[in-house]
Amino acid sequence: MGWTRCGLFGCRPRRISRHSHEHATSPAAQAAEADHQVVMASVQAEQKNLDGLVAQMNASTGAEKVDRIAATVTELAAMHKRMGTMMEGGMMQMMHMQHGPTPAPPPRTSP
Repeated sequence: MGWTRCGLFGCRPRRISRHSHEHATSPAAQAAEADHQVVMASVQAEQKNLDGLVAQMNASTGAEKVDRIAATVTELAAMHKRMGTMMEGGMMQMMHMQHGPTPAPPPRTSP
């Protein structure tokens, strides 16, 4: 299996053809793979934390349930914000890889 592809409907492994050959990977590709592994571990840890919050929420009653719902929604919002930040950073990184860094605007000259 290769990189895991994550989308709207969850994560799934990317298929690699039976005919693909192992090639030496560049240091940049190795660094990207290491970064990917760190991100995936972080996502799994966040999911485990959320699962715990949901279990506590479902097991509680009365005023405690309201508090547990609030904690769960707060964590969901924080996860969403972190994911957006990660994706935004990843998109910018991909754009730089494809097009190079954004050039600086030309200096202004006085008329």
